[in-house]
Amino acid sequence: MRLLVVCATLAVIVLASAGSAAAAPKRQPESYSAFITQVSRGEVKTAVLVPRKEAVRVRLKNGRRYRVKYTAAEKQHLLAVLHARQVHVAFAKPKKHHTSRIRRRYIALAVVGLGVLTATGWMFSRRRRRNGDHGAKTI
Repeated sequence: MRLLVVCATLAVIVLASAGSAAAAPKRQPESYSAFITQVSRGEVKTAVLVPRKEAVRVRLKNGRRYRVKYTAAEKQHLLAVLHARQVHVAFAKPKKHHTSRIRRRYIALAVVGLGVLTATGWMFSRRRRRNGDHGAKTI
């Protein structure tokens, strides 16, 4: 009976926490025109252009951050407006290949493999000792 009460309580807690996470407000992307208005007001501190995604990562002077999408035709106008208002502009570096992640996988695989080999060797040595065979041969 106690186990049933504990399980029911845990289920209610899990469902309540999952519901509150889903109800959390998600950050809405700003429109391009609202972004340009903020630039003209001098509210934008930095703008990082991501050419591959045709997006700008914006940081306002009040610390708020968001992302704005732009079209290829708007790029020149965007750069002109940002430079005119002396906003710090940077370009995102292209992402490197995930060699470090792959390297970590192989290291983890090697560690697990050595652990399995060690455990297997230990099991076989225990079996030999249990059976009384210590590796000594008699003629």
